Amino acid sequence: MKGKVAIASGVVVATTLIVVLMCVSPDRAPVETLQATGPKPAQAVPEQAGTAVSIQAGPAAAEPAPASPARLPTEEELAAMEERIADAVDRMPLLLRAVTKSRTLFRKISDEDLAEARGVYVRFLDNFTRIKTARCRWEVYEVLEDGTQRLMRTRDMYWVASPESLKERVEMANEEDDGKVHKTTTVYDGRTWCRWEDGKIVKRGTHWPSAGIYHLYRYEMASIRERVPLILCGYTGCDLDDGSTGYSRLYRDGVGDRFDTATGMLTQEREVNGVPENTYTYQNVNGIWFPSEVRMKWPAPDDGERWMNIRQVYSQVVLNEPVDESLFDLNNPG
Repeated sequence: MKGKVAIASGVVVATTLIVVLMCVSPDRAPVETLQATGPKPAQAVPEQAGTAVSIQAGPAAAEPAPASPARLPTEEELAAMEERIADAVDRMPLLLRAVTKSRTLFRKISDEDLAEARGVYVRFLDNFTRIKTARCRWEVYEVLEDGTQRLMRTRDMYWVASPESLKERVEMANEEDDGKVHKTTTVYDGRTWCRWEDGKIVKRGTHWPSAGIYHLYRYEMASIRERVPLILCGYTGCDLDDGSTGYSRLYRDGVGDRFDTATGMLTQEREVNGVPENTYTYQNVNGIWFPSEVRMKWPAPDDGERWMNIRQVYSQVVLNEPVDESLFDLNNPG
């Protein structure tokens, strides 16, 4: 009993420390290049934003992916992916690893399913190991009941992952009800972050801000390096593609996530009875998969009973080209 109490206490401590402890140790190495797998069409991206525009739009400007058979990777290929992930990110700090390890003791997934789920998730993450720099426009729409959509905000993201640190800048423009445009800029220089609102600095801290696209899954990569990854402990089972479905499915008590066999990418999340809560589609940029559209449900900020249908569109994507370092200057609000 005392042991369980100690474990439970560790979980509480982890919740309060997880942001502070996201610093990393210097064990990086260069990342190898992996050829992209099979094709998947990019979703439509609107040519211009409006207060209410049709969901239908012209095709996104994305380079077509090279064709390849829709198959699961071999054990040798998965081992190479694990090595690339280890080279792309550092391990979590020792104390954080110890705290999260205590949480893995409560996992429900079997060892067999955990091994299969690991292979599915490793393949998904391997795509993002090859992104060293990224720039993109990120537009967020609310899809209304009549099928039109309202532009809620736009974001321009600049992102760099170097052997020493990760840097990020997100410039957001949000139109208020009175027609005024509210601008927010979040800058992270690898050690410190600050937030500017309408040209005035309002917050500053030393933890990793959560402003970008999940930091292109760097936390998940750090977790997958552990023998029992915490990100997989919430699942209860895994169904690998047998060649008839075109996807593998990780699930938790009946709620599933789908990963496309041809690309390895996560395409549906929290699926119940064939209906997903979130869907993801991708564009191929120089052989690397990058989100093109994400559809999900968000709770309405002004009404806890209402859920909004959200459409996020990623365009103007540029990967692995130099990014101006002055963008990560904490004194540069833009």
